[in-house]
Amino acid sequence: MKLLLAIISCERDRHCHDVIRDTYLPSVAVIDHRFFLAGKEDDGYHSTYKKNHAIMQWVVDNDYDFVFTCDVDTYIVVPRLLACGFEQHDYMGHRCDEGHAGGGYGYWLSRRAVEILHADPPDGTAAYNDLGIGMKLRDHGILCHDDPGFGNGTITVHLGDSANHTYDPQWMRDYHERHHI
Repeated sequence: MKLLLAIISCERDRHCHDVIRDTYLPSVAVIDHRFFLAGKEDDGYHSTYKKNHAIMQWVVDNDYDFVFTCDVDTYIVVPRLLACGFEQHDYMGHRCDEGHAGGGYGYWLSRRAVEILHADPPDGTAAYNDLGIGMKLRDHGILCHDDPGFGNGTITVHLGDSANHTYDPQWMRDYHERHHI
């Protein structure tokens, strides 16, 4: 089974990549990983859907079976991520009230889900990117399988402040050291 860890980032947060490399990324050796950024003019929060389309293109072009997509401020407990049963679902993560997987917590997509999103991508008109992905998959009969381990620290934790779009990479170092993961 070929897996990809796709980390959504931006030019502003490029300095955060080293923190990821120093904390959880060494335990990702069994998974390919890649940081996805957009061009400088399309690199903001409201252009995340373009980065997701690039991820879907990469998965299709490189024949991956599953992709785990997360943000640069998502901490992953890799052994638990790999043992969560994702391979039994097309779309898995922490299901938000609207029915989509919360992007800050990260979510798994199967090849089937990726091919749908690649052929019929969200256009960025949803209030936020992860909602657009969930709506598009729902339109194709795929619902998010909810696992509360995404977001509560069991599998992943979102360290950034979503309301203010703020994140200090030291928070990831601190979390990693505090939890001895």
